[in-house]
Amino acid sequence: DIHGFYDEMIEALNEKGYFNDTEPHKLIICGDLLDRGTQINEITNFVIDLMKKNEVILIRGNHEDLLIDLVDKLYDYLPDPSVYHHGQNGTYKTALSLAKMKKTDVEINPESFRNRVLCTPFARKIMENMIDYYETDNYIFVHGWIPCTAVKIRGKEITYYYKKNWREA
Repeated sequence: DIHGFYDEMIEALNEKGYFNDTEPHKLIICGDLLDRGTQINEITNFVIDLMKKNEVILIRGNHEDLLIDLVDKLYDYLPDPSVYHHGQNGTYKTALSLAKMKKTDVEINPESFRNRVLCTPFARKIMENMIDYYETDNYIFVHGWIPCTAVKIRGKEITYYYKKNWREA
């Protein structure tokens, strides 16, 4: 979860030698690129650059879903989306940054806000290329979880059994 913290992401990638590795590789980002931090535009540029080089796999997270919820149901959240969960999660602030608008602009012209968010490179290029999961021979990459059933064994241990149809859940 990058959550809008570009500098911290770059620092972590540097620490792990990501930029020094000369072998072909892809960065797998498991969702939540946005909200909370203030560097969504830097993250957008970085990810789009990786996309152009076919060096990234993008998995959708719940904060990408929150952005879509905000713009799809904007009129339900007016006059002030910040008093709803979109304020607490940072989604409204992120959307304002993406749209390059102020709160007063949204009050005056909410439809312009919706359109501007949906026309951003983040929405049009990044979100449109996000997938629910990515699977290799040995690993499954998801944002949060795979649907499963938890079963207690001998009343103590919990064993998780993945549902056979989790890919369609």
